[in-house]
Amino acid sequence: MIHHFQGVKWHVVLIMLLVLLSIGLFWYVQKEVVLPPKEPPEYEYINIPDFTFLKVGPVLKAPIAWANDYLEDPMMIEYKGNYYLYFCARPPNADVYRIGVATSKSPTGPWTVAADPILSEVAGSWESAFVSSPYVLMVNETFYMWYTGQGKTGSSTEKGAIGLATASSPVGPWTKYGINPIFIPKVTGRERGWLGSVQKINNTYYMWYGGEWAVRLATAPTPEGPWTDQGIVLSRGKPGTWEYQAVLGESGVVYHQGLFHMFYSGMRLPASPEPEFPVGELIGEIGYAVSLDGRTWLKSSLNPVIKNGAAGEADSYSLRCVSIFTKDNTFYIYYMGMRHVDAIREESICLAIATY
Repeated sequence: MIHHFQGVKWHVVLIMLLVLLSIGLFWYVQKEVVLPPKEPPEYEYINIPDFTFLKVGPVLKAPIAWANDYLEDPMMIEYKGNYYLYFCARPPNADVYRIGVATSKSPTGPWTVAADPILSEVAGSWESAFVSSPYVLMVNETFYMWYTGQGKTGSSTEKGAIGLATASSPVGPWTKYGINPIFIPKVTGRERGWLGSVQKINNTYYMWYGGEWAVRLATAPTPEGPWTDQGIVLSRGKPGTWEYQAVLGESGVVYHQGLFHMFYSGMRLPASPEPEFPVGELIGEIGYAVSLDGRTWLKSSLNPVIKNGAAGEADSYSLRCVSIFTKDNTFYIYYMGMRHVDAIREESICLAIATY
């Protein structure tokens, strides 16, 4: 016999209850999935190097031969006993960035800047606004430069895309790949998809870049690609921490003695009152993290490991655009140092040396 309750059959009520229960379980499972994952057990046994940091200070300052301000995005390689420091800068009376190179016999300088940029924007193209964020590797006697290009407002690359150029010499001439851009980063809001670092490990290329105010990873089997986005691998900190506003994609990553090492810029708003910091601009300092696979990162409990300099120093305002060069157990950490002098923003290429 089928019983009724106020005109509703019991089996209908039962089905409705089961549906509601299923929805609740689905919501619960989804809620659990999006929670931040714990570090894998093997990360409990990683010995994070106990670095000693020495700030060398600015090693390259404006003006230079072809630019008068805004020196950014440094990275360095060694080749046949010479050192090559790549960077971007802004020419006089031009709202663009171009890529340059400087040479030295020592990773600390002094540096001799090439008379002209080695890579420039191209009018009417995907990179018509500027080029920046170079990263160079030598593979099979060919030098590969990955870089960020940006198109004009309204274009598909207005927030940045990754291009590729090659050369037989570290100073060029550089030939751009015919099917650029090779990768378009995932970005949101006002952010731009700046390139951080590229490493070749065995037969895989790893590219760390900026997206969603975090560090993202893409991988590929060849320098040209195809590049596959692997998602966010390093996120900003919790509210109130030194990096709660953002972590920047221009991060320095190297693979050294079985570990991936990352030095990166974390951002926060200034606490009031801090008279040197203009209201609304972000303060950047440098943090450190390690990884076994380049995807899951363990941040140092001592972060930030490289802090703002004293008032008046080249990096008294912000430290950004980080890259790393390693030799033995010495890490040369190049970064863009920023300060304000009489309300004018000054940028220079700075160096800190980390040993352990």
